[in-house]
Amino acid sequence: YISYDLLENQIYLLYQHHCHNLVPFNVRQTMELLSQSRTKPNLDQIRKIKAALRQALKLSEEDTITVTELACLEEDCAPLETVIGLLRDGHPQIQHKIHKPTNSIDTHDLTEVCKAWGFDSGNLAFITFDKET
Repeated sequence: YISYDLLENQIYLLYQHHCHNLVPFNVRQTMELLSQSRTKPNLDQIRKIKAALRQALKLSEEDTITVTELACLEEDCAPLETVIGLLRDGHPQIQHKIHKPTNSIDTHDLTEVCKAWGFDSGNLAFITFDKET
């Protein structure tokens, strides 16, 4: 049995040691957030996001799109965020954060991802995405 205060102190010491350049965080609040049970991201929604981006950006099968739902520990951040990444041979890896869970991603968000990455997806590229979701 480990007391809550001891565990809190150990996490803070690890944080100080490994992340001294980051902004300090509230250890108790972080522990509570991490201990909350939550459902896994919807795999069908992740597949739809990847397929829609692949089609809109005319990517090859060798290009990789990643979609990851993460707990956001930053102040003034939604509890969950989605990070979408693109890996292409011969190009630097790029990513874009959307401050909402994967299940809430919509056409507007995908268009913003494309713009952030420097692609013109066109307004009609995701026309069926919201209808399928």
